[in-house]
Amino acid sequence: MRKYLLTYSFFVMAGILLCFFYFHISKQKVFSCDAKYNLIQYVNNDVLLSEGILSAELSDGVFLINFEGFITSNSKNYILSRNIDLRLKKYNNSNHLYYITDMKVILHDHDSTPENIAQQSLFGSLGNDKIIYIDRVNDDTILFGNQMLSQYGCERK
Repeated sequence: MRKYLLTYSFFVMAGILLCFFYFHISKQKVFSCDAKYNLIQYVNNDVLLSEGILSAELSDGVFLINFEGFITSNSKNYILSRNIDLRLKKYNNSNHLYYITDMKVILHDHDSTPENIAQQSLFGSLGNDKIIYIDRVNDDTILFGNQMLSQYGCERK
């Protein structure tokens, strides 16, 4: 009886270890990155200048973007400080296109940028355009954007 109990215990422990290693290896890692950005746009005879630092985290189905910087529009200066939380799913089995299923924009207390100006240069309210491009160029760099907005690049921390 002891022999069977010892053998049974061995196989149970081996099974638990195999399950642990399988889930550990198959779990998608979180990609975190930082970048400086400098964006100049010409919109309706107005020059929009946005510059600052962005950080992003990409994991399975979640893309978090944080913008910290300044925006100048119509010779007025604004502070930009906000998080954008995107929930994603693959779009048409494409490697780089994702459909945004949910989006939350969280403004920090010192963000003074009017929403209509922020939407011109960031991932604000995208309207009907709910497709985002995210490409992991290599293990250390991602590019992201959409058809209406600029493409941003970000390098792993």
